Amino acid sequence: MMRLVKHTALPYVLVTLVCIVFLLGPYLLGNLILPRTEELNYSLYPLVLWSRQLLSGEIPLWFADGALGIPWPIPHTMSHTPLVALFALLPVYKALAGLLVVHIAIQAFFTIRISQYFGLTWVTTIVVLLSVLLAAPMEYLISSDAAAVYMSWTLLPVILYAILRLLQPASAAQTWGYVFLLGAAVGYGILNGHVGVFSTHILGLVLIAVFQPRGLLSRWYVFLFASLLALGIGAEKLYLLAEALPYFGKDTARFQYTFGQEKYFVFWNLFLKPWVPNLSVLSEGYWNLFIKQNSMSRTFTFGSPLCSILLLCGFIRFLRGRGLLDNASLERAMWLTLAACFIIQFMPANFLPVFISASWTFRDPGILIALLLAGVLCDKWLRQVIRPAYLNFLMGIHIFLLLIGAAIFTYGPNWRNDIVGGHTKLYNALSTNGEAFSLPRMIKEGLDCTGQSARCRQMSKRVV
Repeated sequence: MMRLVKHTALPYVLVTLVCIVFLLGPYLLGNLILPRTEELNYSLYPLVLWSRQLLSGEIPLWFADGALGIPWPIPHTMSHTPLVALFALLPVYKALAGLLVVHIAIQAFFTIRISQYFGLTWVTTIVVLLSVLLAAPMEYLISSDAAAVYMSWTLLPVILYAILRLLQPASAAQTWGYVFLLGAAVGYGILNGHVGVFSTHILGLVLIAVFQPRGLLSRWYVFLFASLLALGIGAEKLYLLAEALPYFGKDTARFQYTFGQEKYFVFWNLFLKPWVPNLSVLSEGYWNLFIKQNSMSRTFTFGSPLCSILLLCGFIRFLRGRGLLDNASLERAMWLTLAACFIIQFMPANFLPVFISASWTFRDPGILIALLLAGVLCDKWLRQVIRPAYLNFLMGIHIFLLLIGAAIFTYGPNWRNDIVGGHTKLYNALSTNGEAFSLPRMIKEGLDCTGQSARCRQMSKRVV
């Protein structure tokens, strides 16, 4: 059984705070520029309506005439978060920033706990923490405008930590504590997030247990109870999902960016990103090309080519039977899970249930597991074969390249685009606080933006 290696908390707190300010700067400053408007229409508009009803003492009901239904059960919802009242009191993206501060802090805490579980040094733990907080799924915040999906990503360290602890013997009190942690985290993710994406996240992490059949069979009852708890918490969302499933046709299109794309793009994300090979490197147009190439990623990327090379070497070591962890079963499960999440990127998505909107999102649990494996390789292998100063230098280069990519993920759209199009009106309306912006006006603005003004009067009468 692995034992936690504890370190002083101050460096971790400072790193987490810096990452929170860095990631949520556009939200907090109010200069957000959205290349896409998925969340603005699908989730935030219904969420503001939902929260303002709660604050006015009304019971939120289902409104079929508002957009695609309010609150829309699939895929984006954030209506059951403890901080939902913020969306009735603050401008919408400042409220969202307040909610995400809590989520990022939780993500950081459990990333640290997993690093300690593997016995990583505090330096390596900080590098892993930075790599997770600034990993490619941050694109959900701005580039994709899918904050509900980002919330699912922040839950993955919580879920993985609970799974790891439940696979190990522990006292009854600890075991049931981890059962409730796992059930509550998964149930919360079902209620608040993108069901189609969150399903791929959970399926990816569950492979950690599936690839340890002996441990899973000996502890099946705790996972069963956690599953029942999660289903109970997420019952409302699952009921609405079941009602909507008949509307999904067999030919429903699913996004699969990796499958069928140029193999060079996959290679570039792993071994060249963020550098863009181009003969116009000294020309004025290279800057725009550099930002365009790095502002979104829909396949595996680990922050820098150094991390990818380290993982490739580690995988070869694993295939040659040179394990690093005392728990060989867990190490094997992690490599197999990473391989499975990578391979599924290149398989047709039609084998997945119709409510799962994409297969490339298996990337996210794969990235989390890969970054943890990279941390293990640094401490259990590289520290034994190269000088600590050299290893720290390589980690510094990794962080430097990671920060470049992260800055473009977060701020690149602001450098390249303006807020344009019909969604500007809704964005401006939702950025007004609750007292100055009445519910009828919010409905009207939302329906005007979607070209459904004719239904506005009926909707207003039903709600007000």
